[in-house]
Amino acid sequence: MAAVQLTLIRSRVGRRVAVLLALTGLVPLLALGLVTGWMLSTYLDEQQVVRQRTFAKTSAMASLDRLLDVEERLRGVAGQPADAPRPASLRGVVALAQLDRQGRAEPIFGAFEPVPLDGAARTRLASGLSVLRVVRASGAVLMVVPAQGARVQDTLGLAAVLDGRALWTLDERVAEGRVNRELCAVAGDTVLSCTDPELATMLSLAPLAGGLPSGRFEARVGHDDMTATYWSAPIDASFGISRWTAVVLSRTADASAPARALTRTVALVAIATICGVLLVGLYQVRRLLDPIARLQAGTTRLAHGEFAARVRVDTGDELQELGDAFNQMAGDLQRQFEQLRALSVGTLEALARAIDAKSPWTAGHSTRVAEVAVVVARAMGFDPASLERITRGGLLHDIGKIGLSADILDKPGPLTDAEIAMVRQHPDLGARILEPLPHCGDILPMVLQHHERFDGGGYPAGLAGAGIALDARVLAVADVYDAITSDRPYRRGLPARDAAVRISEGAGTQFDPDVVAAFTDAFRNRRIPVSPPNVRLEKSA
Repeated sequence: MAAVQLTLIRSRVGRRVAVLLALTGLVPLLALGLVTGWMLSTYLDEQQVVRQRTFAKTSAMASLDRLLDVEERLRGVAGQPADAPRPASLRGVVALAQLDRQGRAEPIFGAFEPVPLDGAARTRLASGLSVLRVVRASGAVLMVVPAQGARVQDTLGLAAVLDGRALWTLDERVAEGRVNRELCAVAGDTVLSCTDPELATMLSLAPLAGGLPSGRFEARVGHDDMTATYWSAPIDASFGISRWTAVVLSRTADASAPARALTRTVALVAIATICGVLLVGLYQVRRLLDPIARLQAGTTRLAHGEFAARVRVDTGDELQELGDAFNQMAGDLQRQFEQLRALSVGTLEALARAIDAKSPWTAGHSTRVAEVAVVVARAMGFDPASLERITRGGLLHDIGKIGLSADILDKPGPLTDAEIAMVRQHPDLGARILEPLPHCGDILPMVLQHHERFDGGGYPAGLAGAGIALDARVLAVADVYDAITSDRPYRRGLPARDAAVRISEGAGTQFDPDVVAAFTDAFRNRRIPVSPPNVRLEKSA
């Protein structure tokens, strides 16, 4: 996978293919997953609302049925003769009292407080209808049924304080552990009670003010966001109260949990599908880009002169044909380059011989200097390309002498100041001769600086230390070594050992100490030629 990503990152074609794959495949798939998740989430949310509304309706109607059952039993008690025994308790009734015509209560059982009845309530009772009221101070539910039979002349009716939590079975719901769904009972404009008692004081009834029999609203209760659904039972005609409503509340986070879970599932499926498509797509892209990358790398190596570069493409298609054509082209270039290199080396050697041929005393000098310089450079750790450069520089370092006359080169006595000045011009002349040749640009420092001294006393520019090119510092040692071991018209050449001592004595003044150290090491290990060939033979002949 890392190789695939690396190929895609480095390749413009790979990046283009990856973007195209994303636009044509992955983006539509992701969009489909998101739309599907949103639609399913919306559907589940709607179903959650329907379930809560159904639960609210069921609760409100069940509570109304219990209320009607209590009314029926109270009417039965109210219709009994005056001398009939009074009940000691009634299911769902906390307190029971007889109301006289002035509304004063005569308790039958339980603690009963006076209950004011307005004109509307008295009118309903007079017409034989029951009355239901909520005492705001205590939240108690008061039911009054009209007097019947002989009691009509003496009493207003029978009043009962009802257990609101029992009417709505709130305690039973709490015992069942329905903690993810709360139920509140609302009578008129008062919250009677809730499964969670704290909700009764925090729930706002403002959303119910519109008078709609059912609906949904969002509420902030304490620190929780709640989703509330309500449903009102038809109670006004039976008991003269405006609202008998069940409000079902659930935490918004809990209500949307199934939708979120489904969305996560859809997202995971979409991501898994995308990953599968991506893996398959990247694998195919890799099969396409690997041969291209190999061809590109081969072309780069070829451009940098590595003519032995070959690529292997086994795709069995047009890319393989392209790879075979590349290999054939590289082979042709390699053969032509080798021929050109051989021709170039031969040309340099011929030019060096032409330079040395101006004087029998310098025959073979350039070739020997190149050989010694390569030995020293190798001892200093030069790479193959640098050794090849040293060879070319050694062969052509004295090309500027082509402008000197044989009389000066073969003069048996000391040179005049004017002749010395002419001799010292040959580095500059050599550099000017080679400067127009592009393939000689890297050896110009050797040609120009091989007579500079490490202490700055050389010529033509008086350079010193690191200001002299390293190649030139190496060539200077090789040039002097061959010069002092060769015969000249004005002196005999020194033995190789004496010449090596002279080289060592010049370390730090005429020569770079590091180069001298490499030369000395190579000399001790017999890698430096001990005498120039043919010079003395030609002289003696």
